[in-house]
Amino acid sequence: MLPSAVQNRLQFLLDRQDAGELLSDEERQEAEGLVELSDFLSLLRLRSQRVTKKL
Repeated sequence: MLPSAVQNRLQFLLDRQDAGELLSDEERQEAEGLVELSDFLSLLRLRSQRVTKKL
């Protein structure tokens, strides 16, 4: 889970894209980076939970 302000920004960009608006190259790269960050943090969270269960 991303911090709420970051999640809100990502949602704003994705909503604009879903509405058919073209994002600038910077906005598209920002959205892609935030999605990658979200995925990475989710993986870290899952690995942390696995480690905690093993202890």
